Formats: sequence, C-alpha cells, structure tokens
Amino acid sequence: MFFGKTIGILGGGQLAKMMSVAASKLGFTTIIFSEDIEPCSSEHVKKVIVAPFTYTNKLAEFAKECDFITIETENIPAMALEFLETNFSEKVKTSSSFIGIAQNRLKEKEFASSLGIPIGKYIKVEDKSNIKTFFENNGECILKTATEGYDGKGQTKIKNLENLPHLKNGAEYILEQKLDFAFEVSCVVTKQKNNLAFFPIPLNIHKDGILRESIVPLTFNGFTTRKIHSIEKKVIEYTKKIAENIQHDGTFAVEYFVFQNGDIFFNEIAPRPHNSGHFTNDLCNISQFENHIRAIFGLPLIEPQLLYHGKMVNIIGNDINDIEKLLDKPNLKLHLYNKNGIALNRKLGHYNIIDFK
Repeated sequence: MFFGKTIGILGGGQLAKMMSVAASKLGFTTIIFSEDIEPCSSEHVKKVIVAPFTYTNKLAEFAKECDFITIETENIPAMALEFLETNFSEKVKTSSSFIGIAQNRLKEKEFASSLGIPIGKYIKVEDKSNIKTFFENNGECILKTATEGYDGKGQTKIKNLENLPHLKNGAEYILEQKLDFAFEVSCVVTKQKNNLAFFPIPLNIHKDGILRESIVPLTFNGFTTRKIHSIEKKVIEYTKKIAENIQHDGTFAVEYFVFQNGDIFFNEIAPRPHNSGHFTNDLCNISQFENHIRAIFGLPLIEPQLLYHGKMVNIIGNDINDIEKLLDKPNLKLHLYNKNGIALNRKLGHYNIIDFK
C-alpha cells in the first residue's frame, strides 16, 4: 500500500507548492527542506525544515522522514545532493549528475552537443580579449554567467565593444551568439525509468528573459500544420535523447529555439517541473505535477492529452494588483503562490485561459 507515504522536496517555492497539492490528491504527505523561513509552499505540507542546504545534519533529519526525495529548484549546492546520494541513495530521484549539468550553461551546451543536438555558437569566456574576438567574428552576442542565472538574471547583451561589462573575479562566464530564431518552445516530459510521457509542446513568449505566456497547441504564423508537426517530432526526438542519458525519475523540461526554416537549437534544461508546463493544470487530462509524483512513487504514468486550447499567463510583480479584473471570467483559472511581498520581475502566480471553442 502506497497511501500515507512521504515525499521530501528540496526547495520551498511555488513548484514545491504545486507538487504538494498533487501529492495530497494521491494520498501522500510532503516535507519541505527550505532555506526560506516562510516558504510559500508551507501551508500545504506536513513539515518544513528550515536550514542551509550545506547543513548535513539537517539533510539527514529530512531524509530519514521521507520515503523519496525530489527537487523543485536546480539551485541546490551539489554537495547537498551528493550527501543524500551517498547516505540515502535509494530515496533520491534526481541525480547530482543531472543537476550538475542543468546548473551550468557550459555543461549544458557540451551535454547537448555530445548527443548530436544542434546548439548555437558559444565560447567559455577567459577574458575581455576573447569576448572581442568572438564579437568580431559573430556579431551581437549575449554574455551570461555560467551558473545561477535564471529569468533573465546574469545576462548582458553585447551590441558593440565600447562598454564591455565588468567580469567578476572567480566567476565563470559563457558568451553566446545572438540567434535570429522565429520562436521558442519547450518540451515537458515525465520520466519513470524507461517510460516517458510527453506533454503538448507550447509556444513560449518571453520578455526581458522572463517567460510571460505559454500557448497550446503549438502554432505560428506562416508555419503549416505539416511543418509544426515536423518540429514537434524533432523536439521530442531530441528530448528523448536527453532523457535516455540522465538519471532522473519525474518531470523535467528542455527549451529550444525554432528558426524560420524549421531548424531547432537546444537552449537549456530545467531538471524539474517547468513554468511553461503550468497550462497542464487546467488544459490537460493530467498535470505535470501529478505525473511527477506518480513517477517518483512508481505509479503508472498517465499519457498526457490536450483537452482544451488555451494559454498560461504569468503574474509578475505589479501585475498582481490587477487580478481582481480577471475574477469574473468563467474560462480563467487563477493560481496564486502566496509569496510575501511584491518585487520587480517576481513570479507571484499564473492563470490559465481555456478556449472553449
């Protein structure tokens, strides 16, 4: 009997909250390990352990109370997962090796390239001189921190060589050629050993490096149905290669750039449920979070199906002040994260719009 078992989640943000809700529907309880004193997921869990991820005594306490362990963020020190793998290997469902790839943009590029997945031109930045050389050969480019960059953080566009950004001592950087792609997509998939369950592929709209909308089914002006199907098939093929070469049970996502001629380039990996998969809560027969929980506990995965056309819209920063205007719309499903305080570019919730046509 699996009812009453406990899942431990490293991280306490909105993804942990949605994982916990999905777990409770299947009869599981949740324990959160968070560095945040008041994680937004706390109202939905049995227990919260608050401590730095480097405190191995607290990690051990956490692990002993869990049947299985997953993550809701890749920004976890490698040593934390390595400690858990060494001492509680049978419980850990996301490997430190997978996290190590997803945490570092250079490793991500090398990993994708090793699998034969196309990537854009890039270099590891040694100093400003090789930034200059790369720019002269490739034109406009983007300087990024190799680690700890998300939602547009740690990124600087380089349009000329007059005012190159300061490089911090000891920091690792990657320089990427700016790509003239037509649109972005993501492939959200749940892996359980050798089983894979792929969710519908959304069109993603970003602004200032932050996801704003994810639209399903995938369509784009000027792209025929046949061309879209070809793109979806290739995206799934690439993602399957990644899935076959990682140690992970649960949902993860891969982002891709799609060009006007139909070419597809790898962008990045998220080793956990993804913002672009939030539409699955209301537009599909199964959410990315429920399949994530099913994969972890060895329950059968549900093959995702799109029930409705529609889109997910993020509520970011001051957007939350306008949500009352949305509450009278019958085709709108609101999901708020109950975070403390409004901040610029902070994701405070999302809503799904269902197209009932």
